[in-house]
Amino acid sequence: MHETIKIIAVNNPGGQPRQFCVQVRDTQFQNWKRSGVFLDQASADSRNQELQQSGKEARIVHYRLPTAA
Repeated sequence: MHETIKIIAVNNPGGQPRQFCVQVRDTQFQNWKRSGVFLDQASADSRNQELQQSGKEARIVHYRLPTAA
């Protein structure tokens, strides 16, 4: 069995790399759960919109990743 591995470059000239985490509210416990993590805003927006159109409460949380010194 072969596994696909995705390598992400952490070098981001002019700033820190970002991740966009899409979260969905758990209606039973009223807490937020991760639905997906994306490297670009457009993909996160698309996922967020899909979830909202299906009737779920969703949001995007932006993270700046620390870089190694």
